[in-house]
Amino acid sequence: MAADLRERGYVVWNVEYRRIGHPGGGYPGTFQDIAASVDHLRALAPRYGLDLRRVAVSGHSAGGHMALWTAARTRLPNDSALRVADPLSVRGVVSLAGIADLKAYRETGPDACGGPSTIDSLVGEPMVGGRDVYADTSPPALAPLGLRQIIVSGALDPIVPPRFGADYAATAATRGGRAVHVEIRGTGHFELIDPTSAAWPGIARTYADLLR
Repeated sequence: MAADLRERGYVVWNVEYRRIGHPGGGYPGTFQDIAASVDHLRALAPRYGLDLRRVAVSGHSAGGHMALWTAARTRLPNDSALRVADPLSVRGVVSLAGIADLKAYRETGPDACGGPSTIDSLVGEPMVGGRDVYADTSPPALAPLGLRQIIVSGALDPIVPPRFGADYAATAATRGGRAVHVEIRGTGHFELIDPTSAAWPGIARTYADLLR
């Protein structure tokens, strides 16, 4: 996917981060790594001639959640461990089969990725009287994001069924956001990031639409 977008003329910054099970992964480390990688574009911009006014973020599955969260960083609560003074602004986000609403996915999502324990490992287990684990990690809690969001789902996706994308887009719209849900027929979870799939040309056009 990254190579295909590069060949289309985009500058692609494909980031890595501490994941669940890695030392320092989960909250706050995973989120801090994503934030640091995006903000590091400021240091790279002079060397590579980057136009920081035309940055979009994107991700797939768990990465689709992180892309939406990245776009929402200006909305983080003041007391959040994830908040920084001057996060890099982005123009828009393309979430591909993203787990946009962590709470909803924990409650009703399939067990394909480990069920509720996976969400708990990322943000912490919800506890009565404890920290609201979704307040600074789940995009619906940070709405409205104030930028364009394209939420892409595969109609046949058994891992992140399209109802999650549709519900998130509807919730964002009711809160004044600009989210569009696109459901691609005959498509599952992984075709969304496969440049050889029938779904890919349409997905590639979404980046051009955001960055024109």
